[in-house]
Amino acid sequence: GAPLDADRVTIALPRLGLRTRVPVTEHLPALGVRLATSEDADFSGLSPRALAISDVVQEAVLKIAEEGVEAAAVTVVAMAPAGAAPRPRRVHHIAFDRPFGVVVLAGTEDTPLFAAWQAAAPTDPNG
Repeated sequence: GAPLDADRVTIALPRLGLRTRVPVTEHLPALGVRLATSEDADFSGLSPRALAISDVVQEAVLKIAEEGVEAAAVTVVAMAPAGAAPRPRRVHHIAFDRPFGVVVLAGTEDTPLFAAWQAAAPTDPNG
């Protein structure tokens, strides 16, 4: 911490290139990330399949040369199918099993192109 007794300071650095690859997955619980790596993880906004984070890796590159400094970093988060049961599907069944009417309109127009009335309960075409 003592000041240098100089009017000018020059620094000479050799060319330098560093690359690191750090597996981060095992450190996630210490960072408070627990649920996302368990079978109770909820990534339903990303996929209809149950997912959990399976692996996290960070890579960084640093290059120092006469032209300047280049640096880049990336974090890869891998996901695998989780064992949590999928959310049950909600199904709403609509059956036209009694007399009904149909009107087909032309796009945004109010003019009917086709109108029909089913007077009796329709029969099942598959049975």
